[in-house]
Amino acid sequence: MTMKLTKLHKNNYKMSTWSGGETTEIYLFPIQGTYDIGKFDFRVSTANVQLEKTVFTVLPGYKRLIMSLDQPLTLNHIHNQRRESIVDSF
Repeated sequence: MTMKLTKLHKNNYKMSTWSGGETTEIYLFPIQGTYDIGKFDFRVSTANVQLEKTVFTVLPGYKRLIMSLDQPLTLNHIHNQRRESIVDSF
């Protein structure tokens, strides 16, 4: 079995705005997928949060790994039960 490697280039990243700031989609699989629920298997992206409080997109059926690169981040989960998580910067 052979593995195909693809070099990603910054000029191919998809940039867009969301309710809390800007996001950069670095990779989405499968390649022909779209950022709609059920239209992709996984996504690698960065987000620049520019507001004190904001709401992240709800993605049922997907697991999220969120980390902050420069300062602690407080996440309030309101899905099934209300709970708060503090994410230290990386």
